[in-house]
Amino acid sequence: MKVGYTADSVAAISLREVCQEVSLIKPEDNNAAHFLEFIAKNVENEIVAFSLIDLNLQLIQLLPGLRLLHEQGKSLILLEKGVLGEISDEVTTSALYQMAVMEEEIMRSRTMEGIENARKKGLIAGRPKINERVVEKIRSLYASRQKTIREIADICGVSVGTAYKYATQEEKT
Repeated sequence: MKVGYTADSVAAISLREVCQEVSLIKPEDNNAAHFLEFIAKNVENEIVAFSLIDLNLQLIQLLPGLRLLHEQGKSLILLEKGVLGEISDEVTTSALYQMAVMEEEIMRSRTMEGIENARKKGLIAGRPKINERVVEKIRSLYASRQKTIREIADICGVSVGTAYKYATQEEKT
């Protein structure tokens, strides 16, 4: 069975001519998670889109859905291919998948490079470590039962979540 996926009501008309079912996606629902969910739900069917532009998703956003199609040996059928012209749907899907994987690798590489450059400049990412004296003070104040977690957090200069974590940690272990 052919199932169509679109966020455009005009494209839905064209899809209805070739598909048994068409999902017209609301603009607020048109995202990578929804696309992946649609692919997963319909992976046994032939999945049809009017065009790549009609999907209105970036290549990296298409990656999870393309990965699932790739793993299942399936293709995304495009009614309008634009510059892709006469290339088969299988080749098109494979090329899109490979480009999305490369894009993911580029993003990962740039992120790691940025983190490394920040480290070289002395910038440390993430939350600062809490020293043991502060942890002991949190536990002591909590054990005295005279202060609330919020007051302990204010006194120790930490978040309420951090104060709660260390205040209750001894009791849990």
